Amino acid sequence: MFGLRKTLSNLFNLQKVDEQWYESLEEILLLGDVGMSATQTLISQLRHEAKNQKAESADDLKIILATLVENLLSKLERPQIRWIYYPALQGNRLYG
Repeated sequence: MFGLRKTLSNLFNLQKVDEQWYESLEEILLLGDVGMSATQTLISQLRHEAKNQKAESADDLKIILATLVENLLSKLERPQIRWIYYPALQGNRLYG
């Protein structure tokens, strides 16, 4: 995890954002075991959002990428399961 963070940090410290920058990001994500599907989704969405928001700097892209990763991961969260005890029913019931 720390290797991925350091490598991403180095990439986002670059001033020039071009096709090579996106290719480097893709490689970093793949080497960081993000997975092919997630990497392709993130890169595609990053390009789209960068264009829509007219993002030009690596700092702008860093903020956008963080939001995209957060959105991607939030879809994987499991809903919290709550156990509620009802004395009248003499037992627990599961509610999701």
